[in-house]
Amino acid sequence: MTPWIRPLFPFLVAAIGVTQQSPLNQADAISTVIVDRTGCDGSCPIYMFALQRQGVSTYAGTTGQWRGLYAARQGSVVDFDQLAEAISEIHFFDLPSLLGLAMEGGAQVIVTVRTARTSKTVTTYELERSPIAAVVKQADALADQLPWENLNEPRNGVTRPFPLRQVRPEYTEGAKGRIAGFCDRSVGSQT
Repeated sequence: MTPWIRPLFPFLVAAIGVTQQSPLNQADAISTVIVDRTGCDGSCPIYMFALQRQGVSTYAGTTGQWRGLYAARQGSVVDFDQLAEAISEIHFFDLPSLLGLAMEGGAQVIVTVRTARTSKTVTTYELERSPIAAVVKQADALADQLPWENLNEPRNGVTRPFPLRQVRPEYTEGAKGRIAGFCDRSVGSQT
């Protein structure tokens, strides 16, 4: 993931994620699930996505076909509720912050779950043997179903700005003479 996206990602999620739930379960309902795969020494995927119960979900990837920054409108609330159920079944908020052994060069997977009251982050280097493996698999499946829109692509005929021409300074004859004289003095003083 590009170095400038990682520190800004939580702010991006907070800025575009709107949580609107019923008053009865607003504080305890899961509003956001973030999965961050940081890669490894081999060919592990590198991406981060944030699934929102309501609002806009975001994805940022640096490997595979999904490179760049993407956004998707709200997906299926039923699917998100199934993901939330899987999170509660493994008692996610009771898990330690680090699952398994930390391995240098290993594939690191970080899962963050947010409610209105709290946020919990769990990290593992051994996803296959971790209790969060089913949650990551289900979150990946839910993310695959969303209609992602590449935020770096032209939209409605509008493209990113590009330079029309290269700007080069234009000097008068007098300025050119002074610059040449200055350069001659500089070269002469070095010898």
